[in-house]
Amino acid sequence: MRGQLGVLGRAAAAGLCLICFSLAQTETFKTALPHDTEEIILEQGAWSREQWEEMAVNEEDRESPDTFILWGEKEEVQIVSRDLTRTARVSAIEACGDSRLLLRESVSLNDEDTEGCLISADTAWKLFGSTRAVGEKIQYGERTLTIRGIMRHMKGTLFVQAEKGGEAILNTVTLKAGGKHGSLEDPARSFMMRYGIQGVKVPVKYYNSWSVFLVFTLPLFMLLRMLAKYWKTIDREGKRTAAVWSIALMTGMGILFLYAFGFSVTLPKDMIPTRWSDFQFWHSLGEQKGEELILLLGMRKRKPELMIAQPFFNCVKYMAGAWICYGAAFGRWRRVSGKAAVSGILLAWILVFILILLRREEGSLLMQSRGVWFLLPFELTGRYIAGIPKKCQWL
Repeated sequence: MRGQLGVLGRAAAAGLCLICFSLAQTETFKTALPHDTEEIILEQGAWSREQWEEMAVNEEDRESPDTFILWGEKEEVQIVSRDLTRTARVSAIEACGDSRLLLRESVSLNDEDTEGCLISADTAWKLFGSTRAVGEKIQYGERTLTIRGIMRHMKGTLFVQAEKGGEAILNTVTLKAGGKHGSLEDPARSFMMRYGIQGVKVPVKYYNSWSVFLVFTLPLFMLLRMLAKYWKTIDREGKRTAAVWSIALMTGMGILFLYAFGFSVTLPKDMIPTRWSDFQFWHSLGEQKGEELILLLGMRKRKPELMIAQPFFNCVKYMAGAWICYGAAFGRWRRVSGKAAVSGILLAWILVFILILLRREEGSLLMQSRGVWFLLPFELTGRYIAGIPKKCQWL
């Protein structure tokens, strides 16, 4: 009886490991910046709508124009419903440019619509008792705005286009480079030099890099553990047939790993050493990355940045759960039988399918993630192959 409970406990832990890993993967999707953008914050001062219009005209004349939005945030701003009976305090994002460059929302507000706005779903509830508030009017300072859309992914937020001569604090630019990728030329720094901007580049995309790395550590550990097991077989047996068999297994699992969890690494042409290379570049690059990291950790996070940072911390939480469950399920190396492996793989795929149905918005992206579908099948397949032709037991 105790043995059966142990088997069920390990199976449950394996299932929870997969669920936590899948949730961490969905949070990783959220850390990706919309349209692969860059962010620059002015060191002092702010732009005006007139300056944005001038910069936009200059960009249109370039061969490969950059797309950008100027924006700033005001905290704890009060807005009022149409009948002046309900109020809500929000963070107001005033901008000049297409909202799609900044917000991860299905609704958008174009750069010329200074009489419209976007509000978050929770704010719509506070003001109108419903999220069906498109077309309703609100009072924002001296401005009367018509709601053009409801934001589902941000809480306590109002998004508006800045007016000419208004008091908007446009101290940040979010930039989408229009040139070619794969070079050391930094689009953000080129943009700053082009317009004489004194500011700092905020490396918000680090959150995505860290999340991808965290998610990748678990399957990588699985692979290394399997390869170590096969290598021990070679060393212990000392026979040519066993060695060839084990090397073939190592190669096969490596190929399966690259297919299921593989990632591509691209090296910019400027980084390829030549006889004219200046290797001082690497020292300068290290110092620059260190400064960017300190800036990212120490800066005050505004709503658009929290939209990237919060999923990263959720990813850390879910991956911690995945590691704990993995240790409970597979702490000791136990070979599995063919029947147990097939049952575990089918159960894993059922769990993934259920999670995809429950996640809805992230479900389509989760469905395309081979790593989620192959996490437990990869582990169980490796344990089954390692046990051939020895007597096996579940987990």
